[in-house]
Amino acid sequence: MYRLLFIVCVCIFLVQCRSKEEGESSKSLWSNFGKLTENEESGINNIIRFYGGQCKYGAGNSVTISAGTKKYFNIEVSKSELLEKFSDKAELPASNIAQIFFSNLKSEQKNYSEIQVTVVFENGKKLQFIYKTPQLLQITKRFGLCYKIVEYIKYKQYDEIKKRIKSSFPEEFGKDFNEKNAIEAALSEMQIVDKNLGDIQGFRLHGFYVYQTKDLKDILHISGVIIRDTEQHSHEFSIEIDLNGDKEDVYFLDYKLLIFQSDQLLQLVVNTCR
Repeated sequence: MYRLLFIVCVCIFLVQCRSKEEGESSKSLWSNFGKLTENEESGINNIIRFYGGQCKYGAGNSVTISAGTKKYFNIEVSKSELLEKFSDKAELPASNIAQIFFSNLKSEQKNYSEIQVTVVFENGKKLQFIYKTPQLLQITKRFGLCYKIVEYIKYKQYDEIKKRIKSSFPEEFGKDFNEKNAIEAALSEMQIVDKNLGDIQGFRLHGFYVYQTKDLKDILHISGVIIRDTEQHSHEFSIEIDLNGDKEDVYFLDYKLLIFQSDQLLQLVVNTCR
Protein backbone atom coordinates (compact mmCIF):
# COMPACT_ATOMS: atom_id res chain seq x y z
CA MET A 1 0.00 0.00 0.00
CA TYR A 2 1.32 3.41 -0.95
CA ARG A 3 1.76 5.78 1.93
CA LEU A 4 0.40 9.24 1.26
CA LEU A 5 2.26 12.13 2.74
CA PHE A 6 1.66 15.84 2.30
CA ILE A 7 3.66 18.56 3.98
CA VAL A 8 1.66 21.77 4.09
CA CYS A 9 2.73 25.30 4.82
CA VAL A 10 6.12 24.91 6.44
CA CYS A 11 7.58 28.25 7.48
CA ILE A 12 10.98 28.64 9.09
CA PHE A 13 12.61 31.81 10.27
CA LEU A 14 15.89 32.58 11.95
CA VAL A 15 16.42 34.43 15.19
CA GLN A 16 19.95 35.02 16.40
CA CYS A 17 21.21 36.53 19.62
CA ARG A 18 24.73 37.59 20.45
CA SER A 19 25.09 35.61 23.63
CA LYS A 20 23.09 33.92 26.38
CA GLU A 21 24.13 36.58 28.87
CA GLU A 22 22.84 39.45 26.75
CA GLY A 23 19.48 37.72 26.44
CA GLU A 24 18.48 39.33 23.14
CA SER A 25 14.84 38.65 22.33
CA SER A 26 14.13 40.67 19.18
CA LYS A 27 10.78 40.07 17.48
CA SER A 28 10.79 37.55 14.68
CA LEU A 29 9.57 38.14 11.14
CA TRP A 30 6.86 35.56 11.81
CA SER A 31 5.50 37.65 14.68
CA ASN A 32 5.39 40.77 12.51
CA PHE A 33 3.21 38.91 9.99
CA GLY A 34 0.80 37.88 12.74
CA LYS A 35 1.70 34.21 12.51
CA LEU A 36 3.03 33.90 16.05
CA THR A 37 0.90 34.48 19.13
CA GLU A 38 2.21 36.46 22.07
CA ASN A 39 2.62 33.29 24.12
CA GLU A 40 4.44 31.48 21.31
CA GLU A 41 6.76 34.44 20.87
CA SER A 42 7.41 34.48 24.62
CA GLY A 43 8.33 30.79 24.47
CA ILE A 44 10.80 31.35 21.64
CA ASN A 45 12.36 34.34 23.38
CA ASN A 46 12.76 32.38 26.61
CA ILE A 47 14.57 29.63 24.70
CA ILE A 48 16.92 32.25 23.26
CA ARG A 49 17.55 33.74 26.70
CA PHE A 50 18.32 30.31 28.14
CA TYR A 51 20.51 28.86 25.39
CA GLY A 52 21.71 31.77 23.27
CA GLY A 53 23.02 30.86 19.82
CA GLN A 54 20.62 30.59 16.89
CA CYS A 55 17.01 29.51 16.99
CA LYS A 56 15.03 28.53 13.90
CA TYR A 57 11.36 27.83 14.28
CA GLY A 58 8.27 27.15 12.25
CA ALA A 59 4.96 25.35 12.08
CA GLY A 60 3.39 22.99 9.62
CA ASN A 61 0.83 20.31 8.93
CA SER A 62 1.45 16.76 7.81
CA VAL A 63 -1.13 14.31 6.54
CA THR A 64 -0.68 10.55 6.32
CA ILE A 65 -3.11 7.71 5.72
CA SER A 66 -2.02 6.01 8.94
CA ALA A 67 -1.89 9.02 11.27
CA GLY A 68 -4.25 11.47 9.63
CA THR A 69 -3.62 15.19 9.94
CA LYS A 70 -1.31 16.59 12.58
CA LYS A 71 -0.03 20.06 13.22
CA TYR A 72 3.43 20.48 14.67
CA PHE A 73 5.73 23.24 15.85
CA ASN A 74 9.42 22.81 15.02
CA ILE A 75 12.31 24.43 16.89
CA GLU A 76 15.99 24.12 16.00
CA VAL A 77 18.78 25.43 18.26
CA SER A 78 22.42 25.68 17.16
CA LYS A 79 25.65 27.60 17.86
CA SER A 80 24.91 27.53 21.59
CA GLU A 81 27.72 27.27 24.14
CA LEU A 82 25.33 25.88 26.75
CA LEU A 83 24.04 23.28 24.30
CA GLU A 84 27.60 22.02 23.73
CA LYS A 85 27.88 21.08 27.41
CA PHE A 86 25.19 18.45 26.82
CA SER A 87 26.56 17.00 23.58
CA ASP A 88 26.62 13.52 25.15
CA LYS A 89 23.12 13.93 26.63
CA ALA A 90 21.29 15.67 23.80
CA GLU A 91 17.85 14.59 24.97
CA LEU A 92 18.14 16.78 28.08
CA PRO A 93 18.45 20.16 26.32
CA ALA A 94 16.03 19.04 23.59
CA SER A 95 13.36 18.17 26.15
CA ASN A 96 14.03 21.39 28.03
CA ILE A 97 13.58 23.41 24.84
CA ALA A 98 10.25 21.69 24.24
CA GLN A 99 9.21 22.32 27.84
CA ILE A 100 10.19 26.00 27.79
CA PHE A 101 8.11 26.58 24.67
CA PHE A 102 5.17 24.43 25.75
CA SER A 103 4.98 25.93 29.24
CA ASN A 104 4.48 29.39 27.71
CA LEU A 105 1.47 28.26 25.72
CA LYS A 106 -2.06 28.55 27.03
CA SER A 107 -4.96 27.94 24.65
CA GLU A 108 -2.34 27.32 21.94
CA GLN A 109 -1.44 23.96 23.49
CA LYS A 110 -4.42 22.35 21.79
CA ASN A 111 -3.28 23.70 18.41
CA TYR A 112 -0.33 21.30 18.12
CA SER A 113 -0.17 17.52 18.02
CA GLU A 114 3.54 17.58 18.80
CA ILE A 115 6.58 19.76 19.40
CA GLN A 116 9.60 18.84 17.28
CA VAL A 117 13.02 19.88 18.57
CA THR A 118 16.29 19.69 16.65
CA VAL A 119 19.64 20.35 18.34
CA VAL A 120 22.77 20.99 16.27
CA PHE A 121 26.26 20.67 17.74
CA GLU A 122 29.58 22.13 16.59
CA ASN A 123 30.84 18.75 15.39
CA GLY A 124 27.97 18.59 12.91
CA LYS A 125 25.84 16.18 14.92
CA LYS A 126 22.17 16.98 14.39
CA LEU A 127 19.46 15.20 16.37
CA GLN A 128 15.70 15.55 16.36
CA PHE A 129 13.32 14.67 19.19
CA ILE A 130 9.52 14.64 19.02
CA TYR A 131 7.31 15.35 22.02
CA LYS A 132 3.60 14.56 21.76
CA THR A 133 1.26 17.08 23.35
CA PRO A 134 -0.55 14.58 25.64
CA GLN A 135 2.76 13.39 27.07
CA LEU A 136 4.00 16.96 27.60
CA LEU A 137 0.82 17.70 29.52
CA GLN A 138 1.36 14.65 31.75
CA ILE A 139 5.05 15.42 32.24
CA THR A 140 4.24 19.00 33.23
CA LYS A 141 1.75 17.67 35.76
CA ARG A 142 4.34 15.31 37.29
CA PHE A 143 7.00 18.03 37.57
CA GLY A 144 5.19 19.10 40.72
CA LEU A 145 6.63 16.16 42.67
CA CYS A 146 10.18 17.12 41.72
CA TYR A 147 9.67 20.69 42.92
CA LYS A 148 8.02 19.39 46.08
CA ILE A 149 11.09 17.27 46.90
CA VAL A 150 13.33 20.30 46.35
CA GLU A 151 11.11 22.27 48.73
CA TYR A 152 11.43 19.52 51.35
CA ILE A 153 15.21 19.71 51.03
CA LYS A 154 15.10 23.50 51.25
CA TYR A 155 13.12 23.45 54.49
CA LYS A 156 14.97 20.43 55.96
CA GLN A 157 11.85 18.23 55.90
CA TYR A 158 13.80 15.02 55.40
CA ASP A 159 11.08 12.85 56.93
CA GLU A 160 8.78 13.88 54.08
CA ILE A 161 11.40 12.67 51.60
CA LYS A 162 11.76 9.41 53.51
CA LYS A 163 8.00 8.76 53.20
CA ARG A 164 8.20 9.03 49.43
CA ILE A 165 11.25 6.86 48.74
CA LYS A 166 10.05 3.56 47.34
CA SER A 167 12.34 1.18 49.21
CA SER A 168 13.10 -2.12 47.56
CA PHE A 169 16.63 -3.48 47.48
CA PRO A 170 18.04 -6.38 45.42
CA GLU A 171 18.56 -9.85 46.85
CA GLU A 172 22.31 -9.62 46.34
CA PHE A 173 22.46 -7.12 49.21
CA GLY A 174 21.91 -10.17 51.44
CA LYS A 175 19.10 -11.19 53.74
CA ASP A 176 20.79 -9.44 56.67
CA PHE A 177 20.67 -6.11 54.84
CA ASN A 178 18.42 -3.60 56.62
CA GLU A 179 16.86 -1.34 54.00
CA LYS A 180 15.26 0.95 56.60
CA ASN A 181 18.67 1.66 58.11
CA ALA A 182 20.12 2.20 54.64
CA ILE A 183 17.52 4.84 53.79
CA GLU A 184 18.03 6.60 57.12
CA ALA A 185 21.80 6.56 56.61
CA ALA A 186 21.38 8.04 53.13
CA LEU A 187 19.14 10.82 54.40
CA SER A 188 21.55 11.52 57.26
CA GLU A 189 24.29 11.91 54.66
CA MET A 190 22.04 14.27 52.73
CA GLN A 191 21.65 16.45 55.82
CA ILE A 192 25.41 16.56 56.35
CA VAL A 193 26.01 17.54 52.74
CA ASP A 194 23.20 20.08 52.85
CA LYS A 195 24.63 21.94 55.84
CA ASN A 196 27.77 22.76 53.88
CA LEU A 197 26.10 24.02 50.73
CA GLY A 198 24.11 27.07 51.85
CA ASP A 199 20.47 28.02 51.41
CA ILE A 200 18.46 26.82 48.42
CA GLN A 201 17.17 29.56 46.12
CA GLY A 202 15.40 27.37 43.57
CA PHE A 203 15.59 24.62 40.98
CA ARG A 204 16.57 25.05 37.32
CA LEU A 205 15.39 22.35 34.94
CA HIS A 206 17.94 20.92 32.50
CA GLY A 207 15.63 18.39 30.90
CA PHE A 208 13.96 15.01 31.16
CA TYR A 209 13.50 11.69 29.43
CA VAL A 210 11.13 8.75 29.72
CA TYR A 211 12.00 5.06 29.67
CA GLN A 212 10.09 1.83 30.25
CA THR A 213 10.76 -0.87 32.83
CA LYS A 214 10.42 -4.55 32.02
CA ASP A 215 6.84 -4.47 33.25
CA LEU A 216 6.15 -1.58 30.80
CA LYS A 217 5.90 1.13 33.44
CA ASP A 218 6.85 4.57 32.10
CA ILE A 219 9.49 6.19 34.32
CA LEU A 220 10.11 9.93 34.12
CA HIS A 221 13.71 11.03 34.76
CA ILE A 222 14.05 14.74 35.61
CA SER A 223 17.46 16.46 35.75
CA GLY A 224 18.40 19.96 36.78
CA VAL A 225 20.40 22.09 39.17
CA ILE A 226 19.56 23.11 42.72
CA ILE A 227 20.49 26.79 42.93
CA ARG A 228 22.21 27.85 46.16
CA ASP A 229 22.81 31.34 47.53
CA THR A 230 26.50 30.74 46.87
CA GLU A 231 26.77 29.96 43.15
CA GLN A 232 29.72 27.57 43.40
CA HIS A 233 27.69 25.40 45.77
CA SER A 234 24.85 24.92 43.27
CA HIS A 235 24.73 21.28 42.23
CA GLU A 236 23.03 18.77 39.98
CA PHE A 237 19.86 17.07 41.13
CA SER A 238 17.97 14.21 39.46
CA ILE A 239 14.87 12.27 40.35
CA GLU A 240 12.87 9.41 38.82
CA ILE A 241 9.15 8.89 39.30
CA ASP A 242 6.23 7.03 37.73
CA LEU A 243 5.10 9.15 34.77
CA ASN A 244 1.51 7.99 34.63
CA GLY A 245 0.87 7.33 38.30
CA ASP A 246 -0.67 9.68 40.83
CA LYS A 247 1.38 8.54 43.82
CA GLU A 248 4.43 10.39 45.10
CA ASP A 249 6.83 7.43 45.04
CA VAL A 250 10.46 8.34 44.34
CA TYR A 251 12.44 5.58 42.62
CA PHE A 252 15.74 7.38 42.19
CA LEU A 253 17.29 10.44 43.79
CA ASP A 254 20.70 11.85 42.90
CA TYR A 255 21.74 14.61 45.27
CA LYS A 256 25.33 15.76 44.71
CA LEU A 257 27.51 13.14 46.44
CA LEU A 258 24.49 11.17 47.61
CA ILE A 259 22.92 8.71 45.20
CA PHE A 260 19.88 6.73 46.32
CA GLN A 261 18.07 4.21 44.16
CA SER A 262 15.22 1.94 45.03
CA ASP A 263 16.63 -1.21 43.62
CA GLN A 264 13.42 -2.48 42.22
CA LEU A 265 14.71 -0.31 39.38
CA LEU A 266 18.47 -0.56 39.97
CA GLN A 267 19.21 -3.30 37.46
CA LEU A 268 16.89 -1.78 34.88
CA VAL A 269 18.55 1.61 35.20
CA VAL A 270 22.05 0.16 34.94
CA ASN A 271 21.36 -2.23 32.10
CA THR A 272 18.92 -0.34 29.91
CA CYS A 273 19.42 3.34 30.54
CA ARG A 274 22.93 4.26 31.61
